[in-house]
Amino acid sequence: MKIIAIRHAKTSWNEKKLLQGRKDVSIVYPDAKDLKRLKSNKRKLDVEKGYTHIFTSQLKRTRETALLHGFSLQDLQVSALLDEIDFGDDMEGKDRESVGDIWEEAFTYPDREVFAESISSFTGRIKDFVSQVESLDKILVFGHGLWMRALLSLLEHGSVEHMNQYLVDNNSY
Repeated sequence: MKIIAIRHAKTSWNEKKLLQGRKDVSIVYPDAKDLKRLKSNKRKLDVEKGYTHIFTSQLKRTRETALLHGFSLQDLQVSALLDEIDFGDDMEGKDRESVGDIWEEAFTYPDREVFAESISSFTGRIKDFVSQVESLDKILVFGHGLWMRALLSLLEHGSVEHMNQYLVDNNSY
């Protein structure tokens, strides 16, 4: 199985560095840097042709990003397993830099719902997705930053504990 993943394009919340999980925010019109990255992604996708499935989360920013890349809604399979972690109403929209202690608590006690969704539950969803697609040859995923960093950590280290070692920019391949 080969997974090709692209993080959703920027939203206004990304631009303001706000914590964004399940809040369903649309992407913003791409600036010059984003358009250059989009063009690069399209070239790479042309080389990688032959995906057996194209997945997005339930959140519109992933579908909007897939459309930007030239796919139609009919091409896409929506999976709730790809949704970003649920931070909950108390956390969503907060400055990302202000939640460091809470992150530490979430990883220290992964079964505790420090956010609206525990780290264990989030990890379980990612593992469930991988299990569901492991028999497929090549898939394309339009997803979320934290989800993709957790996937990388799981695949390379067997746990999500190392996900903060990865950087996944908006609209990155």
